[in-house]
Amino acid sequence: MRDVFAGQDGLVFDWSEGDPDGELHVPQDLTMADLLPDYAAETQRCDAVVAAAVSLDMCSAQRGFSLRRVLLHLIEETARHLGHIDLLRERAGGRVGEEPAI
Repeated sequence: MRDVFAGQDGLVFDWSEGDPDGELHVPQDLTMADLLPDYAAETQRCDAVVAAAVSLDMCSAQRGFSLRRVLLHLIEETARHLGHIDLLRERAGGRVGEEPAI
């Protein structure tokens, strides 16, 4: 959101040309409790970008995508990865869908 849509400078990413999968290399000692505050802070920064937009048809600073298209892409990616989590949960525990826990 902040890179493609807002075109903000100075952003730091975990991946690079030398390591395009860098964001997938999670340190062993990194916990969910460590990640959640950073995730919440980034969410607030992205929410501010969306709130500052004039309309959903506003074009991004890079690539010419509309805000509508960027948000739709984020929704699709979130849904896709939540589906992955469901598959892992079903595989690990045997529960499927919205079955009640016994």
